[in-house]
Amino acid sequence: MHYDKLHNTGISLNAVTYICSLKACVSVGAVERGRKIHAEIFSNPLLQDDLVIGNTLVDMYAKFGLLAEAREVFDMLPFQTVISWTALLAGYAKFGYNEEAMHCLQKMKHAGIAPNKITYACILRACGNTDAMESYRLHGEIIRQGFEHDLTVGSALVDMYSKCGQLDKARQVFDQIPSSSVVLWTTLISGYLKHKNCKEALVCFGSMLQYGVTPNAITFLCGLKACGSIGALDKGQEIYIELARTEHFMKQLPIANALIAMYAKCGSPIKAQEVFDNLPLRDVISWTALISGYVQHDHGQEALECFALMEGTSCSPNAATYVCALQACGKLGALVKGQCLHVDVSQKGLETNLFLGSSLVDMYLRCGAVIEAEDVFKKLPVKDEGLWNALIAGYVQNGESKIVFSLFDKMIKEGRQPDFITFMIMLKTCSQAGLVDKFETLFEAMIEIHGVAPSLEHHHCMIDLLCRMGELIEALTIAEKMPFEPNIVACHSLLSACQKLGSTNLGTCVFDHAMKLNKKNAAVLFCPLA
Repeated sequence: MHYDKLHNTGISLNAVTYICSLKACVSVGAVERGRKIHAEIFSNPLLQDDLVIGNTLVDMYAKFGLLAEAREVFDMLPFQTVISWTALLAGYAKFGYNEEAMHCLQKMKHAGIAPNKITYACILRACGNTDAMESYRLHGEIIRQGFEHDLTVGSALVDMYSKCGQLDKARQVFDQIPSSSVVLWTTLISGYLKHKNCKEALVCFGSMLQYGVTPNAITFLCGLKACGSIGALDKGQEIYIELARTEHFMKQLPIANALIAMYAKCGSPIKAQEVFDNLPLRDVISWTALISGYVQHDHGQEALECFALMEGTSCSPNAATYVCALQACGKLGALVKGQCLHVDVSQKGLETNLFLGSSLVDMYLRCGAVIEAEDVFKKLPVKDEGLWNALIAGYVQNGESKIVFSLFDKMIKEGRQPDFITFMIMLKTCSQAGLVDKFETLFEAMIEIHGVAPSLEHHHCMIDLLCRMGELIEALTIAEKMPFEPNIVACHSLLSACQKLGSTNLGTCVFDHAMKLNKKNAAVLFCPLA
C-alpha cells in the first residue's frame, strides 16, 4: 500500500493522503487498517477538525456497517453538511436500520439542511421496506424538488416500488425518466423477477437490447433465472447467444452456474452438462445445479453418478446438494445409497437442518422405510406443515392409512395448522377407504375450524367418494353446484361409476361434458363407456 511507503519515509502526510487512504480501505474491506489511520488522524491536532476527513471517516465506518462508530465521528464533527448526513443515513439504510435512516432524514431537515439527489437515492432504499404511504410521501417530495427525472433517483424510485410490490408504479416511474442506463433496466427486470412476473422480466430484457443498452452480469443473471423459472428455453438460448458476444461474461462462474441451472430447469440436461464440462473451475453451486436438473427431470441415476463424481473432487456437497441426492434416491427407491447419504449428513452435523431432515423423511418414505422416516422426523427440532404433510402422505403411500388420522390429530395438538395439502391427503384417504362420516367431519372442520377454502381438488375427493359409494346423482349434483368447472379427473370418477352401475344415459351426459373440456383427454375416457 502506497500509504505505508509514505509513512515509512517519515514524510508528513496531508489531508488528501489520509482521505485517499481511507477510501482505499473501504475498497478492499480493510477495517482494522482504517481504524489505525483514524487513530493517527485523531492524534494530529491539525487534522482533528478537518470536515472532509471527518465526512470520509463517517462514510468509511457506515460502509463497513460500524454504525455506532460512524455516529460517534458524526457527532464530533465541527458542523454537519448534507454530505455528512447522507453518509450516515446511507449506512443505516444499507444495513436495514430503516427507522434510524428515516429519523436521520427528519433530523437533517430540522437542522435546515436540504437533502440532495444522493440523499434521496439512499433513503429510498430504506423506504422500500416501509409502508406505501411513506413511499408516496417521499416520491411527492422528490417531485417538488425536481429530482424525479434524475437517473440515480429514478432508479432508486423504481427499486423502491418494486420492493413494495407496486410494479405498475415502478414501470410508470421508469417510463418517465428521459435517459436510461443498464442499472435502471436491471432494477426493473429484477423487480419483475422478484415478484414472479418472469414473462414481463424477459419482455423488458428484450426491450433493453432493442434500445442498445448492453446488459451487465446482474442483468444476465436475472434473465437466465427468469427463463429457468418458466421453462423458456428459446429465450434462454437467445440470452446465451448474447452472452457469447461478450466473452468475459462467459468466464464468470456465477454466469456459468446460472446457465447450467437454466438449461437444467428447462429440461435440457445435455446442454447443462455441456456448459458444466467446459468450466475451467467448478464450485458447489455448479455441481448442485447440474444434479438438481437431473433430479427434476427424473434422471435419478445420472444425478447420483454426478454426485459420486463430485465426492471425488475437493468440492464438498452442501445441504442443497444432499437434498438433491436424497430426492434422486427416493425416486429410484435406492434405500442403501440413501442410508449412506444419511450417515454423511449426520457426520457433518446437518441432520437437524429442516430442509435436509424433510428430504430424509421423504426419501425413507418413498423407499418404504417408514420406521426410519419417523425416527428422523422425531429428531428434528422444528416440524413445519410441509414436514407433517410429507410424513402423513408417506404413511398413506405405504398402505398405513389408519395411522394418518392419529398423526393428523397430533399435528394439531403440537400447534401446526393443517393446510390445503394436508386436507387433500386426508380427504383422499377417506375417499379411497369409503369413510363417509370421517370425510364429512374433516370437510366441515377444514372450513369452519381451520379456515381453508375448499378447492377444486377437495371437491374432486368428495365426488370420488360418492361415486365409490354408488351415489351417482348426489355426485353429479356436487359437480354441477361446486364453484369450479369439473375437470377430466372428476369426469373420470363419474364415468367409472356409471359403467359400474350400468347408468349409460348419465354416463353419456358426463362424457359430452368431458368432450367440451378437452377432446383429446375425453377420447381416452371413452373406455369406461365401451
